[in-house]
Amino acid sequence: MPDKKVCIIYLHGNASNQLEGRFLQYLFIPVGISVFCFDFDGCGCSTGNSVSLGYFEKDDVKCAIRMLQQTFKIEEFLLWGRSMGAAVSIMVADELRNDNCIKAIVADSAYSSVKNLVKCLGKERKVPTWISKILYKKVRGRIVKKNNFDLNQVSPVASIANVTIPTFIIHGNDDHFVPKKNSELLYQNSSAKIKELKIVTLTMIE
Repeated sequence: MPDKKVCIIYLHGNASNQLEGRFLQYLFIPVGISVFCFDFDGCGCSTGNSVSLGYFEKDDVKCAIRMLQQTFKIEEFLLWGRSMGAAVSIMVADELRNDNCIKAIVADSAYSSVKNLVKCLGKERKVPTWISKILYKKVRGRIVKKNNFDLNQVSPVASIANVTIPTFIIHGNDDHFVPKKNSELLYQNSSAKIKELKIVTLTMIE
């Protein structure tokens, strides 16, 4: 059993919910590590009708950490995220790096930045680069005006350069929504002394 109270916080992907992370309870609760899953704003049972791909979701995670510290006296955290949640885990680890409460992160299928994600998606779908740039600029401008945040500030690749805790990055080889190049870029820019990149290929069993 851990000497300190430890909790894994699972951060789900876009257009998903906390049920994604329920598998972790069977792995960690038997060895004395708590598991906490929640719905981001605008997802699952939470209120709201939109997501920010990481910008405001960071605040959800920090609020969850404060609640777990105050209510359940949790001392150490591990962030385990998928897709949008993986991007959020990296950015939160950066913002809370001086608090020393987050001890490791698992980033599954993270995008390196929203800007780069749009570029990759355009390339995957054979959209000319100049069109992707124009569309991104227009969408970014509308979001800044309507929702008061900048997509350019959702940049896990910038955050991961400041994150020195153990970092495990995993990505599907055949992921066509968030190409594996995103995780490869994150790994290259990671400052963690203990880090690993695992590119996996799913095998269908007949």
